[in-house]
Amino acid sequence: MDLKSYNLRLSACELAHKMAPPDTISRVESVNEDDSVEKSNSELNKQLLEVQWTQDEEKHILRRLDFYLIPLVMVMFFTLNLDRGNISNALTDNLMGDLSITQETVNTGNSLVYVGICIGDIPANLLIQKVGADIWLPCQLLAWGLVATFQAFIKNRSGFLATRFLLGLCESGFIPGTLWYLTKWYTKRELGKRTVLFFIGSYTANLLNGLIAYGLLRLRGRCSLAGWQWLFLIGSFIIFFQDGLATLTVGITTLFLLPRDPTRGNSIIKLPLSTFTKRETDILLGRIVRDNPYNTDPRDAHLSQFQIVVSVLTDWKVWMHCSMALLGLQYSAPLGTYSPSIIKSFGYGTFNSNLLVMPNSALLIITTFSLSWWSDRANSRSIPIIFAALWLLTGLIVLDTLPHNHSNWTFYAFLVFTGGSPSWHPLNVAWLQANQPTPRRRAIAVALYMAMTNLSAVPASHIFQARDKPYYHDGFKILFIMAAMAIALMVGMRLAYAWLNGRIEKGKGTLEGGEVDRGFRYQL
Repeated sequence: MDLKSYNLRLSACELAHKMAPPDTISRVESVNEDDSVEKSNSELNKQLLEVQWTQDEEKHILRRLDFYLIPLVMVMFFTLNLDRGNISNALTDNLMGDLSITQETVNTGNSLVYVGICIGDIPANLLIQKVGADIWLPCQLLAWGLVATFQAFIKNRSGFLATRFLLGLCESGFIPGTLWYLTKWYTKRELGKRTVLFFIGSYTANLLNGLIAYGLLRLRGRCSLAGWQWLFLIGSFIIFFQDGLATLTVGITTLFLLPRDPTRGNSIIKLPLSTFTKRETDILLGRIVRDNPYNTDPRDAHLSQFQIVVSVLTDWKVWMHCSMALLGLQYSAPLGTYSPSIIKSFGYGTFNSNLLVMPNSALLIITTFSLSWWSDRANSRSIPIIFAALWLLTGLIVLDTLPHNHSNWTFYAFLVFTGGSPSWHPLNVAWLQANQPTPRRRAIAVALYMAMTNLSAVPASHIFQARDKPYYHDGFKILFIMAAMAIALMVGMRLAYAWLNGRIEKGKGTLEGGEVDRGFRYQL
């Protein structure tokens, strides 16, 4: 069929509307329903490639997205980590004694959080594609906010373990689902910085957790409640009230504010920052198509959802990224849980040890954002990732050899090599996303990656053992070995992608689902 016979000025938004699944509730402005012309995704790509725009127009739209979408997803991630992370502060207030549990039980409870996440990650990301991010994500906030609040009323080991598992199950799929959602708005070169900004929402919760704990743990004995009970109770109500009634305002309000994606139009409440004209929608779609033609012309459109899942599960490249997480992120769970306790071993009191976690989190935000800026600027993911991993490797050696005494220099070293070590995890997510050619594969691959990331926390939660405290020398040695293995995989993955790009240039490369487009390149 000759494409020239069609009106090339037909809006790309209208084309996208016509191709939307019949069960999808479209939020786009009404289009000409009488137009019976049916076009394939390939024709849509050609139409979108005809769209031209100026640099100023693109900057204006990006600025609106950055000031509207990114803060919303950051606040949502903030509420998640505030609920998940306050266990580390509760441990400094005799939580184990009050519940008659051991450190092994705490480790098991933390493992159950990640087991719940692993169980639900892939099913949740299959559902989010059907239901829509604007509905699914706010509902998750409601669910985990309620579970977190009821942690304040646990009385024994069983209650502790049950609430930790339910918390993980309610949170499952949120991170990969949100990251999949962002790929519908940003190009792969832009995703590095935005992915890190999303994770900074989580790091900000770590920053404020210490400050909140510093105040709330002082309430021990009030109303016959322990300090940790006040922490769970009021800390969770902060999620409901401080952040704009988060479960109501970040939960219900985002139901009205989050647009599904550029092809399906604006949010229900049409605010100036969230309302896109047809011209702006054309530009948004055109940017994504030029960045990767498979975004709207997937070679896997003929495959069922089950076939896509199998395809991702048998892709060695995805498993390489997962292996980096399984090995390289082992430090996160033990250090996240026991940082206040380690600082306390330097000679600081309960309240100050919680407060002194804050500089770590503040420095982590600064260094991680700087790493993402470098990555986007250089259009490279692997080099910044390897740099950050080497920094951490050096830090693990230092932490294992630190003198544990009340010395400012001891604390400064801990600060530089924990908070100061930039997190490479968000960039690895962006790297994996950029190298998945189609949206359906991208959603499942990121869900699998996040499941493996959380799975890594299950054994990691048991690396710091009670017999090894308070200095955890054996634990730091194990973390060092795993971090070194992760760096070897990172270097190998960069070399593998370079080799695959060479095959594409010679016309020998293929992608899952069909022949590769000669314009496609794996990001290094």
